[in-house]
Amino acid sequence: MKITTSISAFAVLSGVVLTTAATSQQAQEGSIANIDEPKGTTTILLASSGTVRANGTNSTQDFRLQDGLLFNALRYGDKVTFTSSVMNGTKTITSLEKK
Repeated sequence: MKITTSISAFAVLSGVVLTTAATSQQAQEGSIANIDEPKGTTTILLASSGTVRANGTNSTQDFRLQDGLLFNALRYGDKVTFTSSVMNGTKTITSLEKK
């Protein structure tokens, strides 16, 4: 009985740890490459990080803005730090700070 209880407790705790890791957000940096207010999205040119993009190529990603008021503050070329998460299957910016 003790073994079953221990295994069950471990399974529950493992699930909590995995859920927390999956929902954690890491700050990213980049610059605004495009703003599409009618669609509610912005394209961000992600800053190179370490040796991952050492060959000089940069990548862009489209994000939905959680707060539509951000469109009033954003301009093409703005340097930003942001966090994002997947909401309803779409990458969504949850916080954004201009540099």
